[in-house]
Amino acid sequence: MGQPVRICRDTWAITQLEQAPPLGSIFLNSAVVMAREPVVIDTGTAVNRESWLAQLGSLVDPADVRWIFISHDDVDHTGNLVPLLELCPRATVLTSWFAVGRMLVEQGLALPMDRVRFVNDGDAVDVGDRVLRAVLPPVYDNPTTRGLFDPATGFYWGADSFASPVPEFLPEADDLPGEHWREGFLALQRMLSPWHTLLDHHRYGAAVDRVQSLPITVAAGAHGPLVRGERIADAFRMFRELPHTGALAPFTQSDLEHWMAAAATTTAPELQEMP
Repeated sequence: MGQPVRICRDTWAITQLEQAPPLGSIFLNSAVVMAREPVVIDTGTAVNRESWLAQLGSLVDPADVRWIFISHDDVDHTGNLVPLLELCPRATVLTSWFAVGRMLVEQGLALPMDRVRFVNDGDAVDVGDRVLRAVLPPVYDNPTTRGLFDPATGFYWGADSFASPVPEFLPEADDLPGEHWREGFLALQRMLSPWHTLLDHHRYGAAVDRVQSLPITVAAGAHGPLVRGERIADAFRMFRELPHTGALAPFTQSDLEHWMAAAATTTAPELQEMP
């Protein structure tokens, strides 16, 4: 596990970094918005539960948490939802009808429906001192996905979008050389959303416009460093490139055999250029 990282005023990332050779390492982040009614955004992975809960507890008393926003139902976003509901007796889960059903069928996770509120793309949630809005990110890998925008700070949570591998614990995109960030960013967007090859670039461009028109000051997601400053515009330029890029070549059995051979003499495969 990593450590809490300040995103902006009132807002922190709960960080986890996992090795993902040959890409390097990939973040598995959650976030906390310290609004009048505190909001937890996604709940991390069960395998690192103790550390995840410790980071959360260093930021906010769970008894004060009022909202738990689930951006989508993948297990790296819902891994600590059950214990969190126990620790946060006043919290309501912000999710969708489809996500509730999928969590039940695929994870055996039966949410107490009296503690659930359906939030779809475009819906608003009043958290006491601000109104958050669900906004679909430009790309995603799960049909239940919704991003979240905080107009009070300009913070946008993009779920799995804005993903990029890092060579080590580097929580800011500005910490990465530009070409390294660009290569990794495009690779992970293509990997997470392989349907980018089917896009009509005009219609897709309108969807990107909708998100970029938000007054975003910092963008974050579950699988990359924080994006702020000039790199926000860079990220949206790369999103617009996706319909014009080819499919990402998958790693093959030959790649696996090469990595296994390398593992016999080295600690891990080195970062390699993505096809």
